[in-house]
Amino acid sequence: MATNDFLVFGGGAGANVITQVTYSGLTARTAGFSSGVAQSAQLNKVWRQSSIMAAVLAQFISDQTSQDALDDGTTATLLANLKAAVRLQHGQCRLSVVSGTQLKLSPYNGNGLLINGLPQQLPSAGVSVSNGGLAASTSYFAYAFVNAGAVALELSTTGHSTGTTGVEQKSGDATRTLVGMVRTNASTQFVDSAAQRFCLNWFNRRSISALNTFVVNRSTTSSTPVELSPTERAEFLSWGDESALLSFSASASQNTTSGSFSSILAVDGLQLAAMVVNVSAANIPQNVSAMAGANPSEGYHYATALGAATSGFTATWLGQYPTLTANIRG
Repeated sequence: MATNDFLVFGGGAGANVITQVTYSGLTARTAGFSSGVAQSAQLNKVWRQSSIMAAVLAQFISDQTSQDALDDGTTATLLANLKAAVRLQHGQCRLSVVSGTQLKLSPYNGNGLLINGLPQQLPSAGVSVSNGGLAASTSYFAYAFVNAGAVALELSTTGHSTGTTGVEQKSGDATRTLVGMVRTNASTQFVDSAAQRFCLNWFNRRSISALNTFVVNRSTTSSTPVELSPTERAEFLSWGDESALLSFSASASQNTTSGSFSSILAVDGLQLAAMVVNVSAANIPQNVSAMAGANPSEGYHYATALGAATSGFTATWLGQYPTLTANIRG
């Protein structure tokens, strides 16, 4: 346990100090003590007030940084540790989907969070918000705010901006601190599954992947690119300051002995990368893949596969093999 050298003066029971009411009305409190003899109880009150705050502040430094607060006559170390202690009080949380109807903000590596410029502490059990009143298939920003002295969560479609204190907050409202982003499904429920990464953290981001696999064969006779399986997209949310790495791998063939077919990776239907296969034998599966980085805008996106066949023929992607992946952070 770290050492705190800053101790309270005159804090014992029955200490020789004047009352708070007397101290508040004391002329010397504003004008200072003049020449002559000052009463010990008055001086003890002054020393106790300053020593209590010094002791509390030093203990805060020690508790938050696990460093000693030493009375060695220097200020540089104390100041550096105080700055570190204050920094540790922000963003110590993580957002998670508890169930289809409940979202929770929990303490993570501490419990501090700055809201409206003031440090707040999350309870050990975290704080939750339900999906009541939310719209289906809609993205929401999660904001922490103080309600009747306790931290609470609000979900809003209103975007965010950086406040004057450097804290990311709800646009135009410093009382709401950004902590994450979520999206409801078609049933207005919260989701964070392999195929639908619909819960992102603003703080303590980690690498996550959205992944989906074709459950049956998917075919096309179109000679221009079309989406092979709208029901098997890899859906995800993305922050505006993060990039995404997307990939598509499969085994596919075409029922002709000539021509070519295309296997295409796309995000939101827009082509990112493609692999064109020249056919030399009919119905012989070949491994196809495509990978690309993207910088999607903030919000909802999906990785999908497009395909195209030689005119008049059918290209087929074999079920259980085609896999779409989107690697993101949040």
